[in-house]
Amino acid sequence: MINFFLKNKRWFLYVLYGVALTAFLLYFCFPSDALNEYVQSRANNLNTSLYFSVERAKPWLPIGLRLWRTEVFTKNRPRVKLFKADSTIIRPDLWSFLRGEGRYRFKSLAYGGDIKGFVFIEENGVSENFDTRIEFENIKVGAHKYLKELLGRQIDGILGGYVDYKGSDKGIMDGAGEASLQLSEGRLELALPFLSMESVDFDNVIIDMYLKDRRVDFKRFELKGALFTGTISGYLRLNDNLLRSAIDLKGTIELFSEFFKNNTGLEVMGLLRSRMNKGKISFAVYGTIEAPKYKII
Repeated sequence: MINFFLKNKRWFLYVLYGVALTAFLLYFCFPSDALNEYVQSRANNLNTSLYFSVERAKPWLPIGLRLWRTEVFTKNRPRVKLFKADSTIIRPDLWSFLRGEGRYRFKSLAYGGDIKGFVFIEENGVSENFDTRIEFENIKVGAHKYLKELLGRQIDGILGGYVDYKGSDKGIMDGAGEASLQLSEGRLELALPFLSMESVDFDNVIIDMYLKDRRVDFKRFELKGALFTGTISGYLRLNDNLLRSAIDLKGTIELFSEFFKNNTGLEVMGLLRSRMNKGKISFAVYGTIEAPKYKII
């Protein structure tokens, strides 16, 4: 093999040069508009209520595709963006590619951080099943321009963690999966004042949850801040309209001395004294995401 290369090294270098030149021309001269149209058409032919747009698309070496300024939104509310990424690189998994399977890896720059993972797509008759893992790193949640409009309240903080999900294009909420998420250095705007607070500043929120049969169960939900620490358990029953999803949560909150310094009203202090048990207050949250209700128990 070595002798063959030595005898034919000039021919071999010409081949390498040709491959490099072809790759160069493919990257810089590829018709981006045509690729944009193909990518958008392929994504939007899926049987979902979601719509996908991309500003620019090009092949990405060695084997892959790069998309600039991708957006995802619903067809009935195109103005409200569910997701927006500055750039996304998509590559087929090497072994999956060699076997002819639809497994792809992706990495996006979005909201000041990184979103990466993989998606495995399997055609099943008229539908497509998919298995995906999404990892978040240093995502600035407050940079999502439409989050308040989607959830009904503002949330700020830095998001990390992962989501595992299996489902089909027939219905996103009908799949199953789990997530482990952490939100740090943030603030949550409350739909209704709770213990005289209209918003909550927190140091850390840790959530472990599971999705099955349109029900999200919280295995772990812990909040820590300068004024309090608390835990929550329960579930959400998902509705096609996310804001109308039913809430059934219970929790306990332990208030620190700083809270009492900042809240000296007689009505609030009297309520707390009568309901506290070993320094903690138990509460319930019910109703819907759009119109939650609280009560101290």
